[in-house]
Amino acid sequence: MKLERIGDRYDGSNHRGVGSRFEWHNYRHKDFTLFHPKCRPTDDSIMTLAVAKAILMARPGYENLAKQAVAAMLLGMSLVTAMSVSPTFAAAKTPTFTDHKQMVEYFWNEVFNKHNTSVIDKMTAPDYIQHNPGFQDGRQAFEDGIEGFLQEFPQSKAEIKHIGADGDLVFIHNHITLNDADRGQAAVDIFRVKDGKIVEHWDVIQDIPEKAENNNTMF
Repeated sequence: MKLERIGDRYDGSNHRGVGSRFEWHNYRHKDFTLFHPKCRPTDDSIMTLAVAKAILMARPGYENLAKQAVAAMLLGMSLVTAMSVSPTFAAAKTPTFTDHKQMVEYFWNEVFNKHNTSVIDKMTAPDYIQHNPGFQDGRQAFEDGIEGFLQEFPQSKAEIKHIGADGDLVFIHNHITLNDADRGQAAVDIFRVKDGKIVEHWDVIQDIPEKAENNNTMF
């Protein structure tokens, strides 16, 4: 069997929790269209169906058997495609942590350095207690505020300089910058963990001056 590629399409769109994907728009085997023109199967899906069709063609009663098999495979692959694109299915599984410090460090880097706000729903309590006066209490208020900040400052990052833990509290000394040209701020964030969720937050923030009275830096 010979496959002729009749249309390439690179889909560079990013889905939450899913990276960029390469997909081929359509394929033909002679006059038989393997996929509807509006269907955008993955490379693996294309090859799976093509190989299955080649096997079926060698069997008696190919036409009826092929129709049933192709319908079943398309149904299965549509579910796989939906799972790969939908945030409900696509979000990466939260890893298992050995202690509170490891958990909060993962959370911090996902939110503030990778800008993956989906972990807020998974890792914070609905009644999240906030001591920063710029935020209201609650997980949703926290998520809305962080998403707004990241949209306004898409190049922002918060590099962890020191991290420590004491019981259910985790302390992060970090360097916040809005972009590469920003001197930024020195901050200490404190999180309280309970029953596997982040339930409370405090922070103190100080601007980094252009000149300092010592050479020790703020980190």
